[in-house]
Amino acid sequence: NLGSYYAEFNCNDPVLKDVRVRKALAMSLDTQELVDKVTKGGQLATGAFVPEMAGYTPADGIKYNVAEAKRLLAEAGYPDGKGFPKMTYIYNTNEGHKKIAEWAQQQWKTNLGIDIDLQNMEWATFLAKRQANDFQIARAGWNGDYQDPSNFLELLITGSGNNDGRYSNARFDKLMEDSKLQSGAERMQTLRQAEALTLDEAALAP
Repeated sequence: NLGSYYAEFNCNDPVLKDVRVRKALAMSLDTQELVDKVTKGGQLATGAFVPEMAGYTPADGIKYNVAEAKRLLAEAGYPDGKGFPKMTYIYNTNEGHKKIAEWAQQQWKTNLGIDIDLQNMEWATFLAKRQANDFQIARAGWNGDYQDPSNFLELLITGSGNNDGRYSNARFDKLMEDSKLQSGAERMQTLRQAEALTLDEAALAP
């Protein structure tokens, strides 16, 4: 299955629009523990967004680093999680999603000292909330329609119909445009640069 599972951040949220907060939330998730102890279904732990595929090596991605996550959160004005507002993580009703949400909630509490509420909802409601940008953190996933990194990265282009978190970066958009005029290794390198940029800004938490 050529797919990625991730937490999507609402980049319009007053707190989450701070890249340091998003990075802290992403860095404090030990994805190896998640696949070893929670999902246990052969999933591959990753800090990247695009799965590995022929001709493409994903960007290095987000590394699990609690010390750095705590430093970034403090720098953003929330030392040891103090003063961090209550946030909600939404997911659609499903036992697997519930387990992952509860694990993430626990990681954020243990590693950063912050409380995240969980809210499950039926698929139609969940989808409407995401598409309306009416959420803070949301479960998300994408299965590739075909084997090409652009099929994943296009989700994050400014104005994309699937860009529910409203991530927007002019340099990223330009790299995606440039890649359309390239081929082979050059194109893959441009797409890798684009992926690295979104991960450096924690547009999402794989």
